[in-house]
Amino acid sequence: MFNLNWCQTFRGVKSCVPVFFPLASLMVVIIAACGRVDRLDEYPFPESSPCPGGVVVSELADNSVRFCGDINAASVAAAIEKLERSPNKRLVIDSMGGSTKDAIALAHYIREKEVDVFVNLFCLSACSQYLVVSAPRVAFRSASIVGFHDTQYATNIIIGRQNTRPEMIAEADSEWDFYRSIGVDVSLTTRPLASLNPECIVNRVDYAVSGRLLVKMRGAYIMPGPESFVRYYNGTMLTNWPSREAVEQELLERYRGKLNVVYEEFSSSELTRLPDCKTED
Repeated sequence: MFNLNWCQTFRGVKSCVPVFFPLASLMVVIIAACGRVDRLDEYPFPESSPCPGGVVVSELADNSVRFCGDINAASVAAAIEKLERSPNKRLVIDSMGGSTKDAIALAHYIREKEVDVFVNLFCLSACSQYLVVSAPRVAFRSASIVGFHDTQYATNIIIGRQNTRPEMIAEADSEWDFYRSIGVDVSLTTRPLASLNPECIVNRVDYAVSGRLLVKMRGAYIMPGPESFVRYYNGTMLTNWPSREAVEQELLERYRGKLNVVYEEFSSSELTRLPDCKTED
């Protein structure tokens, strides 16, 4: 047993009260304190955090970096430059995605420099599939939309080897290497798309003109439920994962059918098999 004195001062008079803690209880308190991870009661940035017209990367009043728009070489360079000067290393983002190569470059920076990522209204495609999963810590609003879809690796499977160009193979390899480097299950390269039940179809007129296969899916993006997301995210969530009810209400009220997102858990089975589309002569 430890004999400790708990003291306080009130109106200039110091009083002490002996407090006894069993050793086991004290150790539990110490271990809990050391292992505690900071949490946020709610998303700390207002929805009105500015996205200046025509400006993709800007700074907020607290020196956090605001990212709004396409992920490309210029926007990534601007974001890294501002994050280098930012004392708190926080990235507040709204993005529909962009270049795989540039998103992976920013994702590696986020990982190396331990940048916290705050998803505001939406984070889709390259934003979710690289930036969010790479962040040591992430935060979401109650109705933030985080949408995944096909990777280049999955696209290569769908369109078939005969339609896959060398640069498409190189991009798929970079995705695979990226997920392995951050400790993410590489089934993320195919599983979200498989959950959207892709069906390969060939529009002969379009194909004759463009040489492109069309892939018909029941949703443009899939937003994994919390159980699925934590299987692919190895960091710390500072807030709760957005709820299905809040997200579906957001889609109904804000986007009015213009953003096609399916919110659900990935199938319990490993959905790594995708259709291999064959072109017709």
